[in-house]
Amino acid sequence: MAKGYQQHQERLQLLGLLGKPLARRAGRRCELCETSDTELRPFEIPPVSVEPDLDQMLLLCVTCNDQIRDPRKIQPERWRCLETAIWSTLPATQVVALWLLRRLVPLTPWANEVLEMIDLDPEIAKRVSQMI
Repeated sequence: MAKGYQQHQERLQLLGLLGKPLARRAGRRCELCETSDTELRPFEIPPVSVEPDLDQMLLLCVTCNDQIRDPRKIQPERWRCLETAIWSTLPATQVVALWLLRRLVPLTPWANEVLEMIDLDPEIAKRVSQMI
């Protein structure tokens, strides 16, 4: 078995240990769009740490997960949920919402309007810059 495969399997096992606390925190809903009628998957906020950290993870629906991972799939109007998600009390949600809003600015005018209304903790902006 290749070393990379082994490490990947070990990481998946560690992520699995956080599954229940993540689902409980999220209320079994996507932590961005709040949908609950679809499969939910963990999303680690880059840069990922050696040990998985619940504070660096979100539980996302398949659609949110896919569009975050592949910017060519982004459908700007689907992300109107960010107008609410950016005000979450969960820093991880704020980080991903801000990151996505910045990516949406060239695609839709409403994203810039949302960005103009918010005043987030500088630590959130710092974490967003680390995602790039």
